[in-house]
Order: sequence, then structure tokens, then C-alpha cells
Amino acid sequence: IAAPAFALFHAPAPSTQPSETAPAIKTQPAIVSQLPPASIIAQQASAGDGRSMNSLDALAGGGVGSEDVGGGAGARWTPADANVGGSTGDDGDDGEEGGKDELFAIPPLPRNPEMAKSPFSLKPSNDDYQCHEGVTTHGSTTGIRLVLSVTKICAVLNHRYPVCTCDLPNASPNLYKPSLLITMPSTLLTGANSFVAAHIIDTLIKAGHYVTGTVRRAAAGDEILALHPEWKSHLDIVIVEDITNEASWDSIFEERKDFSHVVHVAAPLLDNPENTDYDLHYLKPSVEGNLALLRSAKNNAPNLKSIVVTGSINASTTGSPEELSAGPLTNSTWLSITQEQARAMNDPYISYCSGKKEGELAIWDFVKKNTPKYSVTVLLPALIFGPPIEPVKGGVKGLHYSSSVIYSLFNGSNSTIPATTFPSYIDVRDLADAHVKALNEPKVANKRLTIGGNKMTYTALVHALAKVPELEGRLPADSGEDQKVIPATIIAEEGNEALNMTYRSLEATMADTAKRILELEGQQ
Repeated sequence: IAAPAFALFHAPAPSTQPSETAPAIKTQPAIVSQLPPASIIAQQASAGDGRSMNSLDALAGGGVGSEDVGGGAGARWTPADANVGGSTGDDGDDGEEGGKDELFAIPPLPRNPEMAKSPFSLKPSNDDYQCHEGVTTHGSTTGIRLVLSVTKICAVLNHRYPVCTCDLPNASPNLYKPSLLITMPSTLLTGANSFVAAHIIDTLIKAGHYVTGTVRRAAAGDEILALHPEWKSHLDIVIVEDITNEASWDSIFEERKDFSHVVHVAAPLLDNPENTDYDLHYLKPSVEGNLALLRSAKNNAPNLKSIVVTGSINASTTGSPEELSAGPLTNSTWLSITQEQARAMNDPYISYCSGKKEGELAIWDFVKKNTPKYSVTVLLPALIFGPPIEPVKGGVKGLHYSSSVIYSLFNGSNSTIPATTFPSYIDVRDLADAHVKALNEPKVANKRLTIGGNKMTYTALVHALAKVPELEGRLPADSGEDQKVIPATIIAEEGNEALNMTYRSLEATMADTAKRILELEGQQ
């Protein structure tokens, strides 16, 4: 069974008393299904961690305890149209304490109608109590595994949820350990139409997440889905015109209480020619954009577990020879330029670096003062290379900064290899993988982490591009400029090890990037 699913939980054994005919449920191929009538299931809760449901009021409480066994744990679901649920099971007369009431949050009916067309399947929990396909027997108890399509779940929403059961034996023959309730993780992703965000969407979806992506314009969302129709069943697009407007985030979190994670990518761009004012275009959106999201999440997202922020090595350095020669870049390295200095310099690149620093400082100040229930992780990549899979307007003319750097090495604009701007990079697909891994990794909670740290020069880029046959005769000659490059020492071991990162080779990154850029070039 491949992908995470809507629901998997434990229910008591089917009753031996006569029952009405179970409703027909359409299941996925090769999965055995059986559904006792909901009214019978509601009556048969007994000792053990039972889950029970009646046909109208969702889940009922756990069963009453016996002389030696505590009552079953109650369970509650909170679908969009109901807030009903079970109560804590009664204590056994002379036995253990009854199971505690548990809240299982289920994503509401998706707004995206395409999602109803997508089948999902159940995934067993990763603990020792795993469901078995088909019907299994433990003593006199029969475990049933049922797989439903989202279409069917949508069809019965107003009649509450149908029952999926799976009995999982505990060490005691009289107790049954419920499996973890598996839901499709719901993740909010900001700046969904950007270079990095597009790869994160792809990685999240492949990891089984349902993604809500924010864009500033409705047209940007349409372009994403037009370019990637395969995402339609897993991606919902919402409009946030101004990331500094806390009310915009409030409306999203208030409508969707089920978000487990946030990936915050939206931020001012260096390659936007309209960004000329330090305070207006860099400082305010960096600081207030981060704080508005963090405050709203704290106030309105009760189930949120983690926020992962796409930071930048530019919060640590401008990459100047003086800075790179001063020592290694670590998780505790910060840019030395102050707001006053950045404002006085009036340089877009310096403004960008300062904005990254100040925006991240605001994050950590918020976390320290407010101690939100969710964790925050900030990843600090250097140059980000890789194939652009986001909508690119105007073919190669619309390439973002890092892809345009690669294109400049074979579009004839350089007869010799130019000097390296920054001697480190990460593949955007590896960076996306790091974001998704960080969502559930306790080792990186509330930490800023340099990530990647792969060394490179533009000469190395050209040598890697030379292995792409289509680029023969299009690459610049060696200029010797890279012999003057001061290597950057980036200490990224903590993040790389905590997230169990493996990285693509420079050759693989350049080959895939060049292939995609050539496709865009052909669209001119």
C-alpha cells in the first residue's frame, strides 16, 4: 500500500448477534473489505481499546471495562460538518484505568473538486502493531482492513464517515492496541509559484501530503496547475496578495484547522527589478511577512506541528572575499551589516542580504518570546541550482536568478568563464527533500541550519556542462579567474546528518538543469 490515506483505526470485533445488511462500499482492487452495519458496531463496544461508530453521530465512546480490563479509549472525529465524538471508557471494576478520550482531526472536504477523483489507500502505522491485508484472526476477534476512495468518502460525508476497522493484538490476549490513525498530512506552502516552492510541492505530494499553496495572483495559481495537471488532486491554491497582512493568514487558518505543517518560502526576490527601496521592498516584507504568519499560526492553527522556513546563507554572509576569508560559515554565523548600513548603501544585493538576516532574527525573537506549540526550523542554502519546474514566462527570458547563471554559461554571453559569485551550491531537489524531512524531524526543531554546503566554482560548472552533448561548442573558455576564488568553508554537518541527507552530483544537477533550459530555449 503506497500512499498515506484518510483514516485507519481500530474497532471491536463484529457482533455475533444478527445484523442488518452492510452498505455496499467500493474498495480498491485486491483489498478484502467487510463492513458490519454501523448500528451494530455502536452496540458492541466492549473491553479493550475499542473504536465504535453509529451511523449518524460519528464515533461513540470506548467500551465499559470488565473486572480485570479497563474500558476502551473513546475517540472523537472533527469533520467539517460535525463536532461529535466519544467519551472516555469506564474504568474496570477491579482492573486498569479506562482508556483516555482521543481527538482525531480529519481534513475537511477539499475545495478542489479534482481531489474527489483521486483514489487513496491506507498505510499501516510504523509501530509494532501493523494491519494485515484482508481478514486476520486473533482469538475470536476478526480484523478487517478496508480501503475507500475519496470519492466514496465525499459521498457519505453528510451521513458521517463509514467504518474502517483493524484489530491489532497487544501483549495481553484481552487487549487490542489501536493502530495510529493515518490521515493525509495537510501542509500550507507559501509562495507556491517560485523555483524552490515548485520542487517542494512535488516532494510533498510524493510524500503523501495534501498541499495548500499561496500565490499573490489567481493567474499564478492557474499557471501552476496548467503546467502540472498531475498535482490537481493534491494541490489547492489560495490567494495571499500581501504576506505582511496577518488577516490573510488568519482567514486561511480559520478555514482550515487541519494543517499539520507550514513550509514558508514566500519572500522578497533579488532578481525583481521593481525592488529598489530597502525598507519597503526588503526589510518590511521580510520581517513583517514572517511575523504575520507566525502570529496567525500561533493563534489559529491548533494542530500545527512545525514550520520550516526557506532561509538563505545570505543571512550569514554577502560572500565577499573578506567575509569568506574570515573563517568558516556555521549555524551561528550572522551577517555583520546593520540595518543602518544597508539603508545607506542602497544596493539591491546588500538590501536582500540584510532583509534575510533581519527577517530571520525576527523569527527567533518571536519563538523566544512566545514559545509557540509548533517548532520552527530555518534552512540556510547557498546558491540553488537545478531544473526549473515552476511556470517560466517568456521562455529563457523568464528564468530566475540561479538558472540564469547557468544559462549565461552557454548562451554566448560569456566568451570566457566568469568569476564565481559564491563557491557553494545545493540542488533544488535536495533542498526540497530537506524541507520535507525537517517537518517531522525532532533533531532540527527550533534550529537554524546551513544545508548542503557543496563546494563548486564556475569552472567546475562548465566542466560538468561539457558532458551534455547538446552544449558542444557553446561553452566559454577557461579564463583562470577561478584560481582567485577564496573557497567557502560551510559547516553543514549538523543539518546534513540530522536529516540524513544525500546529494546529487554536480554533473547530474547540471545535466538536468541544462536539459530543462534547452527545452525553454526551444519555446522562444
